[in-house]
This record gives sequence, structure tokens and C-alpha cells, in this order.
Amino acid sequence: MGLSDTFLADIEGPGSPEKAEVRPSSTNKNVIMIWPDVNSHSLERRKFVEEQNKDPEVLRLSQRAQPQEEADKVAECYHNQDGILLRKWRPTGAILEEEWRVVYQVVVPKVYRQDIIGLAHDTPLAGHLGISKTYLKILQHFYLPRIRNDVAKYCKSCHKCHFVGKPNQKIPLLPIQPLKNLSAEYSLIVLDLYKYQDWKCVFIDDHVYTHLLS
Repeated sequence: MGLSDTFLADIEGPGSPEKAEVRPSSTNKNVIMIWPDVNSHSLERRKFVEEQNKDPEVLRLSQRAQPQEEADKVAECYHNQDGILLRKWRPTGAILEEEWRVVYQVVVPKVYRQDIIGLAHDTPLAGHLGISKTYLKILQHFYLPRIRNDVAKYCKSCHKCHFVGKPNQKIPLLPIQPLKNLSAEYSLIVLDLYKYQDWKCVFIDDHVYTHLLS
């Protein structure tokens, strides 16, 4: 199930990034389903349109909207469908007859930016992808101006990604530094050790204040 199946779409029908189509839900035309299993993520179409009309960035883009007849002739444009502003985008090299390659993106107002990023990153089928993959996944179905920086901040602050450990680059090793001489008995020493080559195990004693290192 892709994002096109859960937002402004028939969630019972098939969906794929190449054939992404934004269309009203067949069950209730007044409800937009962002995630079908979480009722708190449902919102009314009327509310979404109101937020689009209040967002300065969306209003600026809506001034460039073209009629449907003109939108069919160009590779990239903005146009309104049932009162919702969409962005049409055709990949470079796609001919006019290859309508299945055209992507229709919902222009998202700022108030829903974090919800959309969370939908593409946190939901059970999202997979907690990295910055680039989450960004490209959003662009398959949604358009948010200057969203990449927000995606980067969101992914870098994701608790689960930090807990599992998914660095997007190799962390350089720091040079070994000599330990300072202990000035008093019962001083607490903390060492980070890792397995390497012939090292088999490290003995760890949690009773740190019952042993004296001499």
C-alpha cells in the first residue's frame, strides 16, 4: 500500500508510484484518510481546503494554477481538482501519450508538514527510511516547498532511528588519549571497550564502589 492509497484516494484499489492518481475516496467524499487505521489522522476535505486557502505559500502557488485543458499539455504545472491544489509533474523524456508516468502531488499547507513527514517515516509500512528515501517517498504523492531540510531534521531527531543505530555516514574513530593519574582512591573510571580480533570477552562488574583498582 502506497501513500496514494491512503490520502485522497480509494484505499481499496491498487496503487503504485508510477500510476499515482489523486482522487476522492469512494466511501466518503468529505473525509481525507491520511492513515486508515488511525482515526486521529483523519481530517475533513473542507478543513484541508481551508488550510490551503490560509497558507501564504500555497496561495502564491495557486496563482499559477492553470485550467485542466492547459494542464494536460504541459509537463509541469499547478491546477485545482475539486477545490484542492495539485502539482502535476512529468519525468524528463516522457512523451505526452505516457500519461501513466505523470505524477500528481497534493500541495500540502505548512500546518500538515510534520504529519506528512511522519506518515512517510514513522508508520508501520514506512520502515524508518533515511533522509533521501523519505524525501523521495514524499515527493511521489505530496509537494511541500523546501521540505528537504524539514525531512532531514525529522529523521535526525527520530528516537527509534537513534535507538537502532542507522548512521548515514561512517563515524570517524578518535585517537587514543592517555588516562590521567588518579588523585584519590575510589575514583570512578569509565572505559569503552569493543570486540576486535582475538578479544573474546570483557568482564563487567556493576559493583563499582566495592573494588579498589591498584
